Amino acid sequence: MFKGVHHVAYLVEDLDAATHLFVNVLGAAPLDRKYFDPSGVEVAVVRLGNVRFELVRPLREGTPPYEHLRLHGPGFYHIGLEVDEIGDALAKLKAAGIGLIDEAPVPGVDWDVAWLQTASTLGVPSQLVQPKEGRRETPGGA
Repeated sequence: MFKGVHHVAYLVEDLDAATHLFVNVLGAAPLDRKYFDPSGVEVAVVRLGNVRFELVRPLREGTPPYEHLRLHGPGFYHIGLEVDEIGDALAKLKAAGIGLIDEAPVPGVDWDVAWLQTASTLGVPSQLVQPKEGRRETPGGA
């Protein structure tokens, strides 16, 4: 059911500078870059070794990412935990007493997600992730 870490997300003020750091300095492979209007963000996804990083630049005031960046500055935002079937995983977690922010999956950038309450995840902002069918994992592919 739980497959492992899907991605680690960082909030950034300058997406070009963050992407440059990961790709040109650290040697990450660029996977994708796009606007995600429902959350009011622009996201660059890169892979460094076996780890996918989501570099997130908030674009709209009042959105959770924008407010988090305003209050805490750039840095770690959340971890995404990949699951085979997000509905089943939510039911299992709820039955185990884990607090859910999302009772059902919501659309993410290229996957469906569901947020968990940080009080239930050792204070670490966490989301479940179920990749959408046909999502490519090759550099430059969306």
